[in-house]
Amino acid sequence: MIHFNAFVKHDYTGSLTSDEYESFLSMSGEVVKEKDKIETWKRKGMGGVGLRNLGSKGEPFDITTVNLVQSFTDAELKMDVYQSMIGEKYQLRMQSNSYGDFFVLDVKLNSPVMPAPVAAAVIPSQFQAETDANSGPNKANYVLQELRWSLIATAQTSTEP
Repeated sequence: MIHFNAFVKHDYTGSLTSDEYESFLSMSGEVVKEKDKIETWKRKGMGGVGLRNLGSKGEPFDITTVNLVQSFTDAELKMDVYQSMIGEKYQLRMQSNSYGDFFVLDVKLNSPVMPAPVAAAVIPSQFQAETDANSGPNKANYVLQELRWSLIATAQTSTEP
């Protein structure tokens, strides 16, 4: 199952394995898809305006993700995984909508990693199986990891060799 907020490797085949996507509790920000860039120009002594299509280009933009991990150590390990995504192409999915392919330009901590509030209502299903069946999820052991991602849209059809 694809999670609602995720980066999915753009070249995945068949059913996804855990190394082909990264999912998050929440993902927010304005997605900027690639679009045609138009240049306008005027010549002295000539009426009107000239237009030239410079082609389809993406613009860098930022989104913010929030993830719940089991410990500060796990947060450091996840950050290493996220850093390895820089320069790679991923499909962006937010709230079950696919926004196309994007290159990861950068990822940084948006705020310090901090313990999750005890009242946190959402515990991801992958963690529920690892909690004590008698006591339920120990929410106090989880930490929130908020990240700022820099992305840029890329063409839907690849011309890469």
